[in-house]
Amino acid sequence: MRFLVAGGMNAVFSYTVSCLLYYTFHEYAHIAIIVSASALLAILFSFLTYRLFVFQSKGAFFKELLRCYIVYAWTLAILVCGMWLLVDFFNISFWLAQLLLLVFIIIFSYLGHSRFTFADKSQKPQEGK
Repeated sequence: MRFLVAGGMNAVFSYTVSCLLYYTFHEYAHIAIIVSASALLAILFSFLTYRLFVFQSKGAFFKELLRCYIVYAWTLAILVCGMWLLVDFFNISFWLAQLLLLVFIIIFSYLGHSRFTFADKSQKPQEGK
C-alpha cells in the first residue's frame, strides 16, 4: 500500500516536472535532453520517497542511491526512445505519451527496488547454514 501511495506521489512529481521542462525548453533542446533531465530529478525524488516511506531503509545511502539509478538506467533509455518515437514520429502529445509510458515505469520500479535497490540481504537465507 505504501508503494502505491509513494508511486502516486512520484508519478505526479515526475509528470509535472517533465511537462514543465518540456513546455519551457522544447524550442531550445531536443526531447531526449529534456526527458533525461526530468528523469534525473524524478529518480532522486523517487529514491527518497521509497527509501524513507516505502522500504524504510537504514542501508548505506549512496550505495542504495547508486542501485536506484541502476534500476532506472534501462528504463530511462526506453523512456527517452519511447518519448522520441511517440512525440516526434507518431505526433502524440507529450503529456499523453508520458502517461502511456508511466505504466511500464511503475511496474518495473517496484520489481527493481524491492528485489535490488532496497533488498535486505540479511533477511535472505545463507547456503550451508
